[in-house]
Amino acid sequence: MSEKENKAVITAFVEEVYNKKNVGAIDKYFAVDYVEHNLGAPDQTGDLDGARRAIADFLAAFPDYHATFDDVFAEGDRVAIRFTCRGTHRGAFGGAGPTGKAVVFGGLAINRLAKGRTAEIWEIIDFPGLAKQIGSTS
Repeated sequence: MSEKENKAVITAFVEEVYNKKNVGAIDKYFAVDYVEHNLGAPDQTGDLDGARRAIADFLAAFPDYHATFDDVFAEGDRVAIRFTCRGTHRGAFGGAGPTGKAVVFGGLAINRLAKGRTAEIWEIIDFPGLAKQIGSTS
């Protein structure tokens, strides 16, 4: 696939799965043998099942979650994104019960695509900043 097509896959994934809350669509965007290298994420298993659970849990905790892209770069089979996330803490997350607090945090991800799906991701999300905003110790 072209770099432009790879960028379109990643932006469509974020829009459909996170912004439109369609967790069931994850299989459309991720390879069966998907591997996640997510630094600092609570309870990550690093595989497709773990990604499904983590996304579902995250959207339950922040049901109005919305991500915007600050940067999107592609080279070869890699797409790098820098994003900003906003939402309201309405469910348990990171050891903290719902606070009703509005949160803003950022992240970076490098996605490796194969056959039009994310096969591997390296991701850093500002979980410490998020935890501080909701009063969590995780």
